[in-house]
Amino acid sequence: MVNKTKTKSAFTLSEVLITLVIIGIVAALTIPSAISKYQKQQTVVRLKQAFSQFNQAAKLSVPQYGDMSTWDYTLSDYDLLKKYFKFVKAKEMVLNRDDILYLRSDGQYETDLRLSKNGSKILILNSGAIIYSPNYTPTTAVKTRCYTVDLNGLKGPNKYGRDAFYLCIDGQRGKIIPYQIRDGESPTVERTREQLINDVASYNYRCNKTNGRGMWCAALIIKDGWQIKDDYPW
Repeated sequence: MVNKTKTKSAFTLSEVLITLVIIGIVAALTIPSAISKYQKQQTVVRLKQAFSQFNQAAKLSVPQYGDMSTWDYTLSDYDLLKKYFKFVKAKEMVLNRDDILYLRSDGQYETDLRLSKNGSKILILNSGAIIYSPNYTPTTAVKTRCYTVDLNGLKGPNKYGRDAFYLCIDGQRGKIIPYQIRDGESPTVERTREQLINDVASYNYRCNKTNGRGMWCAALIIKDGWQIKDDYPW
């Protein structure tokens, strides 16, 4: 009778090391992309949530105070929010730090828009997002007010187009809109996608990674169907 023994094959040390190297390379190539994709999706979800909360808070006030076009736009930015916007579980906080700086979409520090100057206040929403309200009272009753909304509070990266976006009250039309105008323009102006990215006469509000402040990034995301596309300055 012949004795048949089974031989077990095993990986050599070099084969195991080669396999681990290949796995490491694949992970290095795919994980950052997966993380970036997830972060973009979360940004869109949070922006949509903040946009919806802003709109809902305005609509809840209409039965009590009347159409948004009739509100008192001589009030300061903060007083306008406190009087007319019924944010659920919002709390207020006075910023004692001077001149909190945010990054622009091009990575430079935003030095023209100082968010905590002169005792500005913030509203903290139940989602954790905050609305900056500069200590400012307009000289004329323009029925447009714009606010920086930071989707994750004071946590980083504190950058326009990433966690900070610019949303406006369009009192004349009675709705919340993404900022896409130049200073002094009517809120009814609507820019093309190309203009939102590359408009050279925009006071650098454009959503551009090379030379842009990023105030138009919310408008770009919404124009793209609530998506962050490949050419977005992430």
